[in-house]
Amino acid sequence: MRKHNNIVIKVLIIFLIILVFFKKIDIEEVTRCLLNINQGIVFVAFVLVCVMCALLTLKWKILLDNISFIQLLQGILIQHIVTYSLGGQLLGEGSKILAFRKKQEDKSKIVASILVDKITSFLGVFLMGLFGMAFSKISLPNQYKLFYFCIVGGCICIISGLFNNKTLKLLSEFAKWMKDRNCLLKKTSEILWNVFLALQQYVSEPKRILLSILAGIVLQFISVSVSFLLFYAMDITIGFGDLCWIISLTSVISVIPLSIMGMGVNQISTISLLVLVGITKESAAGYSLVLYVLMIGVAILATLLLLFLRRKKYIC
Repeated sequence: MRKHNNIVIKVLIIFLIILVFFKKIDIEEVTRCLLNINQGIVFVAFVLVCVMCALLTLKWKILLDNISFIQLLQGILIQHIVTYSLGGQLLGEGSKILAFRKKQEDKSKIVASILVDKITSFLGVFLMGLFGMAFSKISLPNQYKLFYFCIVGGCICIISGLFNNKTLKLLSEFAKWMKDRNCLLKKTSEILWNVFLALQQYVSEPKRILLSILAGIVLQFISVSVSFLLFYAMDITIGFGDLCWIISLTSVISVIPLSIMGMGVNQISTISLLVLVGITKESAAGYSLVLYVLMIGVAILATLLLLFLRRKKYIC
């Protein structure tokens, strides 16, 4: 009962935020922006999003090579469907993990692969943000750039410090020591010990880590390209570099699990940052809605593809 109350409160907060935010936007102007959109370019953007799903599956294939491409694709598509239905981002991630666990007996490797995926994805986001700051067409204050560089540098240093064999070995030994002691945290310590051992295995294969980072960078730049195409379709001029640092910031902000049907903090933060680079609220809201509809379209296509694969017994 308490869990259901938390979900209801979350939904109410999100709808309240969206309502207050969109109340300040001229809906008629947003409609005019949408009516003049180039549908052909939007279709190209749609195809790119589909390509992203395939590349994301390949990224996971690098991490979980004992699971088939089709089975990994099933998990990715289920995540997308749940995220853009009533589930939201958090439930979408959870559904993907459950789908992978059915195909992978070693639960600790699943947890470790998720951590590696998130870390390599964030490295891609940070590098994309640095690229955007370097090639931004607007004159950003130097203190903003310095602040961003410090955050990125600090995060990379922390990740490098934690994500190495010596640190992981120390952490695994500590978790084993806790596991061997008859204490309340024995079960948790055993899980952590297995996860740290799985992470050590990943770290001992730098080629796999580098490929995962490269895949993360490519995915981030395709994501920016999709947004760039949508703005071009709406006949709105914005620099590719500006989109890079804007989307990198919204990717970090979207970690906050306040979204319902894929709409929430991400959209509001995107619109707010776009306004800073000279895009009107109405144009930014129009872009956000088109991108959202695009994701819904991919979710529908994903549902049809899963039904087809299940009918042909490629998946169960």
